[in-house]
Amino acid sequence: MDKPLPVTLLTHEFAPYKGGAATVCEELALAATGLNIPITVWAPETARPTPSTPYPVRRLNLPANRNWWTRFQFRKAFSTQILPHLKPDTLLHLAEPGPLEAWMAHQDRPAFKAFHGRLLLTFHGSELLRAIRSTGKKKRLGQVIQAAKRVHVLSDFTKNMCLEAYPWASEKVLVAPGAPRSFLSVKAISSLLPQFPREKVHFLQVGRIHPRKGQDFILDVISQLPSAIKEQVELWMVGPIIKQGYFKQCARRAQASGVRTHFIHGASGALLDEIYRRSDLFLLPSRAYKNSVEGFGLVNLEASQAGLPILAHRWGGIESTVCHEETGVLIEPNQKAAWVEAMTHLVQNPEIRMKMGGAAKAFAQSFSWTRTAQRVYAP
Repeated sequence: MDKPLPVTLLTHEFAPYKGGAATVCEELALAATGLNIPITVWAPETARPTPSTPYPVRRLNLPANRNWWTRFQFRKAFSTQILPHLKPDTLLHLAEPGPLEAWMAHQDRPAFKAFHGRLLLTFHGSELLRAIRSTGKKKRLGQVIQAAKRVHVLSDFTKNMCLEAYPWASEKVLVAPGAPRSFLSVKAISSLLPQFPREKVHFLQVGRIHPRKGQDFILDVISQLPSAIKEQVELWMVGPIIKQGYFKQCARRAQASGVRTHFIHGASGALLDEIYRRSDLFLLPSRAYKNSVEGFGLVNLEASQAGLPILAHRWGGIESTVCHEETGVLIEPNQKAAWVEAMTHLVQNPEIRMKMGGAAKAFAQSFSWTRTAQRVYAP
């Protein structure tokens, strides 16, 4: 059997940032190391790997954003910082939208052309959607796909979106899903959290405070719950504030909803794991927003691993992470009455929540970063 090639993974999202793309990059690097695949991660100057990180992380002289100036500077960083460290047989992994968009802008330069046939791409969803909606970007992305050895996607939804735009790429596209984070804390840190009254049913949503994540939608739904149900529930919304104006709208809706709502903006690691453990029902009302799409839904698997049933929109790649009426309930987008009905049913029937939560935990355990890394980095 051929040995896997050494891998250099490029990303603009990395620890301590905890978005979905950052999680994918960290977990793939960790799994590759466990498989004895040599891997080096190049990340922005804000990257802060822990002392126990088992693979090398090199920092680029670039900020952690994806504006036109960063894309321009990427060419210099690639030529002066990355290129001198690359071996002739290195597989270059453009693992999230930042490096991919920069590569699209500079791919005709000789230093970039040298990696034709040794490129590995990971599409998360939104970057693909943005590209295929622009004639110029669609063409440039097609050229990158032609130069790639493999195109990795996390869901059938993203695969179908890719092949609808580039049907000739079918032999290159590989579906290899994400999985829950490798390490979930077992240490209770209750002192860092407000009290969770155990007589309440705790709804949880995790994701950046952003219109695509649908926090305003959930708050509108909760405001329509019967009064008797409102008295039984609390809502926790965990995630960084991306749009301040949108957060203020959500805070006003929360105040008017009639349900006690907590916003926690900096939870990750052990704190987030503790919140999962204390919750009863996970909500993911992600929806279409401009050129943004939910390509997979890693948080669904994290919540499932904690034994939470999922209530989510049937949209994007979310169906890859929820089994309807087994590990949760999928609802067609923007059907508020259906959300009210499902929430009410699950609050009133704890035995159904328990059964779905047990099935969700077993389902989450069927996903593996090791298997995904084996397939993504196969010779």
